Amino acid sequence: MIFRTFSNPNDSPLPDVATMQRGLSRYCAASYQREKTDYPLLWRKGNVSLYQICTPSSPLLDSHAPIILCIPSLINRNYILDLSEHLSLMRYLAQQGYRVCMVDWGVPEPHDADCNASDYISEYLEPMMYSLYATYSIPITLMGYCVGGLLALACAQHNPHWVKRMVLMATPWDFSHHATAKTGTGSYQAATIEAWCRAEPLLPGAYVSWLFYLADPLRCADKYKHFASLDEASEAYHRFIAVEHWVNDTVPLTRAFARTCLIEWAVHNSTHRVQWKIQGEPVRPAEISTPTLIIAPKRDHIVPLASACALAQLLPHVDVMNPDSGHIGMIIGGNRLQTLWQPLQQWLHCH
Repeated sequence: MIFRTFSNPNDSPLPDVATMQRGLSRYCAASYQREKTDYPLLWRKGNVSLYQICTPSSPLLDSHAPIILCIPSLINRNYILDLSEHLSLMRYLAQQGYRVCMVDWGVPEPHDADCNASDYISEYLEPMMYSLYATYSIPITLMGYCVGGLLALACAQHNPHWVKRMVLMATPWDFSHHATAKTGTGSYQAATIEAWCRAEPLLPGAYVSWLFYLADPLRCADKYKHFASLDEASEAYHRFIAVEHWVNDTVPLTRAFARTCLIEWAVHNSTHRVQWKIQGEPVRPAEISTPTLIIAPKRDHIVPLASACALAQLLPHVDVMNPDSGHIGMIIGGNRLQTLWQPLQQWLHCH
């Protein structure tokens, strides 16, 4: 029954295997090393750090420069938001005059096994917010990407006096629209993750990658088929290699957060059912008055449009942006400037 679940349910044409293999071999043979960055460290606790994103071309900031605290997903490393000199939403915003501070979740260790979503907020995010507010005495813009957006949402509910506005990029809410619910594999996913978490302190990042692959294996094949046709001198060629390096640079999840993210949220839909609690209190978007921008890409295959837009229906002060792109493409795709970077900057300027 499990194998039938992932059998081409839409009768899509099978991929050109030879071309896919050629693209995969081409990627494996390509040399790539991400450029090193040396950003000022603002805060650190254990393996979790907060850096200020700045470049030689960033303007000099006074103490009243607006602050953006960017909260990436914990499922992948943070640098998809700062991939390279020309593929960095964070550096772009820094060049527009914002004090951009980005969380680096680091790599959890076995002794972090019981760190859950509440702990990530109370032990890390709230102290970061307090430090920024104590230093600059101005409210903060929270910017969350993917499941980082859910943490941003909870932070805004618990600390409204520190938050001026909020941006939620590709943030899931109603998981009934996700692949787990669509394929009916929730009970299998929950059982396998729970079995692993009982035995080990950390859930390997490769396991999470496997879940994404099983959700749409043909799409994975198609991307390598497309890569086989790219000109080596094109931006698209080099961008693909950089993104795939990020995709394969996995990090583990603590068993506590894995249970929250991959069972409570993804299987039981505890967010949409208002059963997800932070510090004992349910997260209720309807009670969050912070001006919010929801960015829900039209072609997002990780966080479906309907999942992200379900959150927009609950927030009392919300604007919605629907770039014609995907989960990652909206940030680093060829039309990133027109579809996300500039409209986002304009919204920040007006709010």
